[in-house]
Amino acid sequence: MGQHWDDYLRLKAEDPHLFMRDAANALGVSEGALLLDAPESVYLGRDFAAILERLRGVGPVLCLVRNDHAVFEKIATVEKITLMGRFGLSVNVGGFDVRMFTDRWKHALAFTSRTHGRLSRSIQFFDAYGLALQKIFLRDEGRLALWEDILRDFGHEKNFAFRTGFVRAYPKDEDFSAAQKAEFQQDWLDLQDIHHFNGILETYGISRRKAFSLAPAGYAFRLPPEVVEKTYLLASGDDTPIMSFVGNRGIVQIQTGKIHHPQRAQGWFNIFDREETGFTLHLDDRAIHEVWMACRPTKDSIVTCLEALDEEGDIILTLFGQRQEGERERAGWRRIVASATGKTVPDDAENAGGSAA
Repeated sequence: MGQHWDDYLRLKAEDPHLFMRDAANALGVSEGALLLDAPESVYLGRDFAAILERLRGVGPVLCLVRNDHAVFEKIATVEKITLMGRFGLSVNVGGFDVRMFTDRWKHALAFTSRTHGRLSRSIQFFDAYGLALQKIFLRDEGRLALWEDILRDFGHEKNFAFRTGFVRAYPKDEDFSAAQKAEFQQDWLDLQDIHHFNGILETYGISRRKAFSLAPAGYAFRLPPEVVEKTYLLASGDDTPIMSFVGNRGIVQIQTGKIHHPQRAQGWFNIFDREETGFTLHLDDRAIHEVWMACRPTKDSIVTCLEALDEEGDIILTLFGQRQEGERERAGWRRIVASATGKTVPDDAENAGGSAA
């Protein structure tokens, strides 16, 4: 047992409700380095595709993804991951729905502990610096033999160390000339696919915050942080399904469906929909520095989203209305956004006959 783990146990004794991520921050180490020190942890190597494929057999699990300010929990069965170079995805709307940046997945660890009197078994995936990208928790003890087979078949010696000194690189966001701004705005207006927006950011070497500030008139609006809570509350009284995106540098996890139980507790805003959809969200909306309503053209219609950014401009949470490729944006989502923000999209009148809620 290493020194990090000894220090963690002392902190845990003082505060039984202390999360490992918070303890690691308090100790000045990564969560991965702390877990690597735990005697109950098992190093599973780097064959993530094979591990995830085996996890498909253990039934519904709890899939947890978080960043500094949001925790996204989903009960779902792990589905097949499609890998494409540095990117991977599993598309199962309302279920195991993830987008993975697989070049940043470096290590997997299994961990068994007792939390609040209950046994907890997890397989956790980390980047090179020990940032937890995704955690998957066993729920069906009847599948324990299959779970233990994974640990036995992939178990390795703990003969490595996580890197230290990670520094987040941010675009310089230099001033644009009038000509550059006009070119950027035309590229925005010429979008045919929502997924091509990130390519525009890379082309111009700018952050999302800078891009929104340069958007064509009427296509992006900066809004106060409380818009997120207001949107969820409006959605909970509506039949319109919405999409919630929470991610970190290695993965984005997506929930699609109706909102049932928004609730504020201990200073955080939460969605407690585990019984209805297997979805739980914990959002520290005190960390939201700004919210942007962004309207981006596609070949089907303008698509509207709300993006919550922290003080550094990193994405905390993104909200869309449910929409399939080839469909217009739902009128119900437009109504929710208009009520929450007081804004309308540029082609609202033109698309009023789009998909119904």
